[in-house]
Amino acid sequence: MNTSSKETILKIDDVVFIIEYETSKSSKDTAYDKVKKLILNHINDKEIINQLSA
Repeated sequence: MNTSSKETILKIDDVVFIIEYETSKSSKDTAYDKVKKLILNHINDKEIINQLSA
């Protein structure tokens, strides 16, 4: 696979976030498109989890 790996480190107050990600050089989706798909695909998860835990 033709990919590029990267890492970003972000510190907010006393919490350190390490974000590792890989991008494909042949990908046609932007990061915005991917995040939008994730949100739309899981928009009802909270409601489903609440129903299962009730």
